[in-house]
Amino acid sequence: MKIENVKFQYFFWGAFFFFLMGAVSGIIVVYSMSDQDWLESSEILVNHKAGFEASLGIFIRNIGVAAILASGLFLFGLPTLIVLFINGLWIGTVIASRLAEGVSLATLLLKLLPHGVLELPALLLAGAIGLKGFVFYFQSKKDWRFYYRMTRWIILLLVVAALIEGFVTSVV
Repeated sequence: MKIENVKFQYFFWGAFFFFLMGAVSGIIVVYSMSDQDWLESSEILVNHKAGFEASLGIFIRNIGVAAILASGLFLFGLPTLIVLFINGLWIGTVIASRLAEGVSLATLLLKLLPHGVLELPALLLAGAIGLKGFVFYFQSKKDWRFYYRMTRWIILLLVVAALIEGFVTSVV
């Protein structure tokens, strides 16, 4: 998929930056906690479901997150910044806590990459749409077809990612 609007790329990379800052913060938080603290909290990060039920739940959760991210288009980007950072914080916490538990990097990559290569770009695209809220009201021409196309791509990527996560990565 090509990002047609060159300026949109800046918003995409801005979304990536806020997500990355959250992820780094999550890693720092886990490694600054005592061993007992992360052992007690890491169980909430485990998904015990698989199959269609898991895929549907994952898709519904992710489409909700994408909607909140994109809502920044109308809310001057503020919810987008918060949600990008929190999602980055969550994934950084997941990665750091699993590595601290002794889970191998290969196992962790097998659990995250198959669906993450589609899910993360979809959420970053939604975040980029939301970050455009900083300039949206100041533009004389609003390209609604562009946002519609991006929304279709986001939904498609999230459907495929949810199916992969529900049927493949949940059984790894």
